Amino acid sequence: MAPHDDRVTALDTDTGAERWRFYADGPVRLAPVAAEGRLYFTADDGCLYCLDAATGALQWKVRGAPSLRKVL
Repeated sequence: MAPHDDRVTALDTDTGAERWRFYADGPVRLAPVAAEGRLYFTADDGCLYCLDAATGALQWKVRGAPSLRKVL
């Protein structure tokens, strides 16, 4: 997770090598939650994201904010 560049990054726990990287449309300020092979997180773009934990592929994205304005 790197809030300065709007991404979530998965690392291999054995080697520390990067496995995949996903860019959101705004800063990701809190750690993702993992459950049943998926990662869930929010970003400052007002959306809730769901990624495949193994590949980083976007499963779905839902707007939870009432407007398109980004959070400061």
